[in-house]
Amino acid sequence: MDIIDQVKERLSIFKNLYDVIRIVDPVKKEITLTIDNKIQELNETCYALLKKNTFCENCISMRAYINNDTFIKVEYDKEKVILVTATPVEIDGNIFIAEILKDITQNGIVLHKLTEGAKCAEELISSMNERAVKDDLTGLYNRRYINERLQLDIKYSKISESPLSIIMVDIDFFKKINENYGHANGDKVLMDFSNLILKSIRSNIDWMGRYGGEEFIIVLKDTDLKNTYFVAEKIRKKLENKIFKYDDININITASFGIYSISDYDIEFSDLLLKVDKNLYEAKAKGRNRTIINQENLNEVGITNSNDKNIKLSKLNKQINEIREILNEACCTLQAGEINPDRLIISECLDELIVEYMKEINKVYE
Repeated sequence: MDIIDQVKERLSIFKNLYDVIRIVDPVKKEITLTIDNKIQELNETCYALLKKNTFCENCISMRAYINNDTFIKVEYDKEKVILVTATPVEIDGNIFIAEILKDITQNGIVLHKLTEGAKCAEELISSMNERAVKDDLTGLYNRRYINERLQLDIKYSKISESPLSIIMVDIDFFKKINENYGHANGDKVLMDFSNLILKSIRSNIDWMGRYGGEEFIIVLKDTDLKNTYFVAEKIRKKLENKIFKYDDININITASFGIYSISDYDIEFSDLLLKVDKNLYEAKAKGRNRTIINQENLNEVGITNSNDKNIKLSKLNKQINEIREILNEACCTLQAGEINPDRLIISECLDELIVEYMKEINKVYE
């Protein structure tokens, strides 16, 4: 209550500037507000005041909090056009977001004309707000939104002590798709690829953004590493078996996946992106069309990656062949009746490697 009283006092000389003041927690989305000079503490979210069932995609409180600056947007509520201003306020060393709401339906000539066609006004304002946070091609969240929203998700994950997992996805050899089928079909692939993933995650909890080009980010809230791996593998396999059809053109694509789940709640946003991007790069370096998590977490979550098994088999096979060559060379250089004491040791090493090799093969086909 003290907070909103201090904000009201600071704005007292601008009494015609607002109809409603509210203090917003951009992480928890909780509010305290004053209407008609009366303070109300609400047990509901900030977006409920605008009759919405989920938070605003173009959340300027979130942006004001992250960027420590003032942001303005326009919202449409029934037949009213509402100007919303969000600004950070520091009180007693803590940062709060003050949102100032003003009904400007009758104050702006252009807006007043628009509200004569209510549907037109609602669509226009909705379009304006979406363009600020959405990618034009895919309709997914854009890079700016990712940078702002993910930071708040990390903070909320820490407050609620709930898991948060990130998947970074990159379409394999996408450049060849544009070269072979044209950029128009490449754009169609990006759109259909995005829709395939959106149908594979929870619409009201998880979210997805286009990080750049053919690279995408998926954020799974309240999801641990093991379940995130299963989600990524489900998408990867679904994509691997999918044929994108455009007239007489059939396009088959694969994608590489890097995963990172937050275990250190104090991790910096930039460090989180570096870690998940490192795992994506490793997936691409190991041959693409695979999912990679931190190696130290494999046993922890009980995940056995068949691709990693194949890599281990390849290394074992190489070692076996190298020792065979050494053994053969030793045999060929021996004179009749001559004994090489190292032959027995080499032969024993070879036998041990072959036994280990056969065990790994059995694991792969179990």
